[in-house]
Amino acid sequence: MNPAWRGIVWEGEVWAWPTLLFDHNEAFFKFPSLGEEYTCRWRQWEPGGKIDFDPGASAEDIAKVEAWVAGK
Repeated sequence: MNPAWRGIVWEGEVWAWPTLLFDHNEAFFKFPSLGEEYTCRWRQWEPGGKIDFDPGASAEDIAKVEAWVAGK
């Protein structure tokens, strides 16, 4: 079974977790350092589905996330 993912780009690296595990608010509550200085926040609503990025995501961060998800 392939999960859908959500995550952030933090210090230039993709950090992700299965969508069913946490939403962003839950992840930031449990791991406060994740919510401090990320440059991109994103989510995938269904396995293999389109990736949804928050406004303001850079082209570089989008490319990193898309490559990471494609490799899963």
